Amino acid sequence: MNIESDVMKKNLDFEGWDLWDEFCARQDKKYKTPEEWVIVAEELAEEHDGTLPNTSWLQKNGYTALYRSMRKQPDLFKHIIQYKKYKTPEEWVIVAKQLAEEHGTLPNQWWLEKNKYAGLDQAMRKQPDLFKHIIQDKKIKTPEEWVLVAEELAEEHDRILPKPRWLQKNQYGGLYQAMKKHPDLFKHIKRDWFKKC
Repeated sequence: MNIESDVMKKNLDFEGWDLWDEFCARQDKKYKTPEEWVIVAEELAEEHDGTLPNTSWLQKNGYTALYRSMRKQPDLFKHIIQYKKYKTPEEWVIVAKQLAEEHGTLPNQWWLEKNKYAGLDQAMRKQPDLFKHIIQDKKIKTPEEWVLVAEELAEEHDRILPKPRWLQKNQYGGLYQAMKKHPDLFKHIKRDWFKKC
């Protein structure tokens, strides 16, 4: 309810009007200083397991002034762990090292995308020098390498290569593409497809 507009529209008698005190209180309300917003941010972070929610959460939940204060004076808030939607390339290097330790090598781009590491793949493409010290699966296999993969898959599936839909669903889209471009290399592999590639 907008008290001020109600007063203006209705030309109400202010004496005895029970909302007048509320209207005056709103007019006298002092805005928070950046230092006061720091206290609010610290409390919010504590309520959210030590991490201040992201900017869209702040704006949706009535903390737009806190967000603005953080943008104007970021140094006041740097001691508070803040949720970030996007990682920096340097943060992705740390993630890449962890993945390489877990898997022996850093998984290829298809694995990264399927497992919600598309940001890492993008960071590696934009700044490859940051990641060159990490052993990586080759992103692109040669057609001859795909032949070996196809032979292994056929052996695992009763000597018949799975259908294109299965290949794409199971991260073998590169194999399917290689078969379309170089069908002669794969003609010795039995396939149970309606349409041969």
